[in-house]
Formats: sequence, structure tokens, C-alpha cells
Amino acid sequence: NSAAYWLRDQNMDSLQRLYGVAFPSDKHMKEWKKFQEEAAKRDHRNVGKQQELYMFHSIFSPGSCFWFPMGTRIYNRLMELIRQEYRLRGFTEVITPNMYNSALFKVSGHYQNYKDDMYSLDIEKQEWMLKPMNC
Repeated sequence: NSAAYWLRDQNMDSLQRLYGVAFPSDKHMKEWKKFQEEAAKRDHRNVGKQQELYMFHSIFSPGSCFWFPMGTRIYNRLMELIRQEYRLRGFTEVITPNMYNSALFKVSGHYQNYKDDMYSLDIEKQEWMLKPMNC
């Protein structure tokens, strides 16, 4: 949700984002439409399923990717490339937990703004939340 309010006033209506594309001629518009059609055929979300690289399951883990063997090979090669680029550029890698006490998100402000869109668990009478993303 990326709501914004007119003059930053929450009592005002939420603004609606609008996207548009303009072309200097019909020829340019037709070329763009053709390009969009061709790009849709190569959309990684469809190609990956067709080639049985990965799948998503709407019930067991919505939004999480289940990698099949060939997809895992590609994923691992991409991770190797990313790590090589990190080293070339002087970066180091860290790994952080996937689950945190909700107190962390309350301090950061994420809890107040995104709680309804985050996965939470009650563990020993404490609220824990899954890390929503890698930043």
C-alpha cells in the first residue's frame, strides 16, 4: 500500500496513482504494442513454469517459491555471480534471522504501518513476526 494524502493530511482523500504512455505517432504506438506482446511471451513468471524451474502454491506458502532441480541450479549460479560482484566491489555479505520478536518492528515503525500485511505467530505468549523482505 503506497497511499498518499493531499497536502499530507490524513483527513483528506487518498490520492490515486495514474500511469500513462504517450507516443508521437501511431507508428510508434504500434511498435510499442508489438514490443509489449513479444515481451509478454518471454515473461519470466510464465517461462519458469513452462520450463518447470519453479512453482508457487497458493495454500501452503503463498508468495514463496518452490524451486525444482533445474531452477535451483540457475538460482545457485546467479547467487555465485552476485557474490563475485560483491567481492569485486568490496562488499561483504551478512545473513540475518527470518523471524523476530515484534518489538523490533514496533521500534522501526513497521509494526504500526504494516502489521496487517505481515505474518505473525504467537510463541510462548509473545508475538513473533517473519521478516517481510531483504533490504
